[in-house]
Amino acid sequence: MTTKTKRKTVSVSDFKTHCTEYLKAVESGNQEIEITRHGKIIAVAMAPENANDSLNFLGAGQETAVVNESYDAHAPAFDDTEWEMNH
Repeated sequence: MTTKTKRKTVSVSDFKTHCTEYLKAVESGNQEIEITRHGKIIAVAMAPENANDSLNFLGAGQETAVVNESYDAHAPAFDDTEWEMNH
């Protein structure tokens, strides 16, 4: 019997705060996490298909990345509102 993977959408700031918790849920294989910035999906965290087979996992993502059309290589990765300074 197969279980259906649930997909949850979270903001990048929420993901930063609860990263370990979200990645444990992804690791279980029952959860995928869509990470958004200003309401737009910027990444999806999901377990690899063959998580228990490390030889198949190595290089499994090769040639699977797609660059968004609005990507600007010269723009800052994060804006100032997404960081908190330690005092």
